[in-house]
Amino acid sequence: EGEAVEYRSASAGWIPAKVVRVTGTGSYDLDCKQDVPSDRIRAQERGPSFQAGDHVEYFSGSQGKWIPAKVLNQKTDGRLDLDCKQDVSASTVRWPSISSQLHNFAVGDFVEYYSPSQGNWISARVTALKPTGRIDLDCKADVAADSVRQPLPPPGSERLPNLLEPGESVEYFGAKMQRWISAKVLKRNSNGTYD
Repeated sequence: EGEAVEYRSASAGWIPAKVVRVTGTGSYDLDCKQDVPSDRIRAQERGPSFQAGDHVEYFSGSQGKWIPAKVLNQKTDGRLDLDCKQDVSASTVRWPSISSQLHNFAVGDFVEYYSPSQGNWISARVTALKPTGRIDLDCKADVAADSVRQPLPPPGSERLPNLLEPGESVEYFGAKMQRWISAKVLKRNSNGTYD
C-alpha cells in the first residue's frame, strides 16, 4: 500500500498511479481506479534524468491523458518545472513517442541551427534523431529540437512585406555564404532595394 506503480489504462496506456489497498481477491485499488487485476499494473520505473529544454510528455490528471510539455528546470529533489505545470513528480513525465517528437526532421535533412556562440542561424545537416527528442547535427551534437528549424525558402520565392522601415530587423540571403543572415534595414532605396 502506498507504492508508486504504473497502471495500463485502456485509453491512455501506462499511467502513474499509487496503490491504495490490495483487495482480498488479489486485485488492487489504485488512486485512479478500483479493482485492477495484477496484469494491468507494474512497478514504476525510475524516471530518466531530464534537462532544461527537453521536449517530454506530462500525464495531466485533469485532462486524463499525456500532453506535450517542455522541461524548464529539474530540481535537486528530482521534481520538475514544466512549461505547463510547476513542481511535478518525474513519475508523471516521460519521453514522447518517436513519431510525436521528431518535428518532421529526418537524418540527412538540411536544416538551420541557432548557434548561441555565433548569435545567428547557421546551416546544418541532421546526423541523428535521439529518443529523447534531441537532435545531432553535423556542427553540434545533442541540441534541443527548438534550436533547429527548416531552412527558410530561397530568396525571391516569398513575397516581402509591403514596405520595410529603417531600423526593422530582417534576415537576408547572403549569396556568397549561401545562408540567411540577420540584419537591420538602414534605408529604402528608390529602386525598391534596401541597405
